[in-house]
Amino acid sequence: MVPPGLSSLPRPGEAVLSPGLIALGYTSPDFGFDASDAGTGHDGAIGDAGLASRSEGFIYARVAEGRSLGESATFSSGFGGPGSQYPVETTLDVPSAGAAMLGAVWLLILPALLLMTSAARAESQIRTERAGILWRLGIARRSIASLLALETLSLAAIGAVLGVVAWAVAVAPRTSLPGIRATLLPQSFELPVYVIAAAVVLILLNGMLAALWVKRERSQPRIGTSILWVLPFTLCVGLMTVAGWAPQILGYDSFYDVGVAVLICAGVGATITLPMAIPALLGGMGAVGKLVRRPTAWLASRLVVTRRSTLARPAVMAAVLVYLAGATTAMIAALTTNPPVPVLPSVDRAVWSVSWVDSRDSDIETVTERATEASAETLAVTPLPPPEPEDLVNGPAPLAEVTLPDCHAAQQFFGLDEQAVACTASDAIVSDLPYLVEFGSHGNRDGDPAQPISELLLSVPTTWTEADAITLFSGLPAVNAWKLVGHDDFGTATYDWLAGGMIAATGLLAIGLIREIGDRVLVVVSERSHLLRAGLRSEEADWVYGLATMLPMFVALPLGYLAARVFAANGVSYLVTADSIDVVAIVALLVAGLTAVVIALTLWWQQRIDTP
Repeated sequence: MVPPGLSSLPRPGEAVLSPGLIALGYTSPDFGFDASDAGTGHDGAIGDAGLASRSEGFIYARVAEGRSLGESATFSSGFGGPGSQYPVETTLDVPSAGAAMLGAVWLLILPALLLMTSAARAESQIRTERAGILWRLGIARRSIASLLALETLSLAAIGAVLGVVAWAVAVAPRTSLPGIRATLLPQSFELPVYVIAAAVVLILLNGMLAALWVKRERSQPRIGTSILWVLPFTLCVGLMTVAGWAPQILGYDSFYDVGVAVLICAGVGATITLPMAIPALLGGMGAVGKLVRRPTAWLASRLVVTRRSTLARPAVMAAVLVYLAGATTAMIAALTTNPPVPVLPSVDRAVWSVSWVDSRDSDIETVTERATEASAETLAVTPLPPPEPEDLVNGPAPLAEVTLPDCHAAQQFFGLDEQAVACTASDAIVSDLPYLVEFGSHGNRDGDPAQPISELLLSVPTTWTEADAITLFSGLPAVNAWKLVGHDDFGTATYDWLAGGMIAATGLLAIGLIREIGDRVLVVVSERSHLLRAGLRSEEADWVYGLATMLPMFVALPLGYLAARVFAANGVSYLVTADSIDVVAIVALLVAGLTAVVIALTLWWQQRIDTP
């Protein structure tokens, strides 16, 4: 059985590296193996058939002659394909198919649909005047609306065709994206014809329905909040809260997969239902108007109630922008605050835990000699018996022990000070590490001779890389290295993809927000004369329309912030988010500032237009 991407199995003691590792300058000897010619890719690398991306770090290796994987071996029934095949312990630099689809829907498709819907309902003075002429000629409103929808459909069809051509020419052939360090496999962005056809149909339907769904505001609108339109958003926020509390009630391990799915699906649902809730909540502005004695403020609140569907559009864009920016920022923050293995900071030494399987008596001596030649120190790790329940009362118990002469030696080995290495007369506990440091001459630095040692602590200069540490263990099976102390250089490619998705989503929504506020300027220019004829002064009319634009923001921005905070707070249980009030609040304030600046600039521009 030959793995995909290889022409044959490597010979004993040989390894085949992925193109990503070769591009970084690594070779097989860096990982303790001889080079193999079994790869089908360029320069003997693993071929595309065995890769998730051309930049991933992956190795096919075969243990040296006379060694085995022992109990660590896993039976493999095949490579690739559906179903349970074989577990691979590797960190991919591309998202899985499911995560990619969910991310595309949440951060690309939904914001794009909001933007397209906004564009399909764009204000046009020419179109409005033409519709008025047709109505005065006796043509039914439904026929006029159908004509306008057909115009929008024609424009959308032209745009869809141009988009497909641009995708085929500029995107489909690419193997990389701006800001994404991963190098994808060829044809990664090529889509089946039925997917392209479905996307085109969705675009056309969205444009046509958005143009048809132009609400005529009621002449006597009902003041108050429409609860039915708010309930779906409330349900999504409630599901996010339930998902966050469930692990504490049902147990973390048993509910993890279901809880993450509920949290993310509710988060996506909030993106869909938030635009439904805002117009409904604006009906409550009528009650606010009764409490305000200033005529311009009262008139602005009445305008919000009577034109809630129109005036809610900029607020909807702002709310979804705050929500998505806040939620994705919290997820990005989690990637930097929740590494898989915490690394204790030290500027003096780096300590690696290196384990292997099929341990032999000579392994310790061989590795120690190599380490001494490389100016590194080794320390054998002896497993401890499983702790009793009473040993866990004061927290996690050590899982293994090492032996050093005294407290000073322990601090020197780990490169930590007395605050991180808590010493007693006979032993020491190193902060956040599962090792008990015994002092004295009992035992020895080579471990307990009664049982084979399969783990060493390696204290090295901070400039050493993981490959430098693994080289000392050349020839040993299944070498696995984890950094425990030193500089935390953990990074994940998920950061690139999530940051790219956030930039795309916020960019689309920011364009939609600016476009919607631009529509407000066109409305103000065309309707401002009505207020002037009613006796309002020019500056009073400006106040009415400016306040009518900002009042929906006072509802939308807190609602978007609330949704982002709920998502961030409840994702902490699964390490999906970092619950940082400051981060989400800063994002909300930035969006509010952007909105205020855009509104101020557009009103200033409108005044320039009106000034002869």
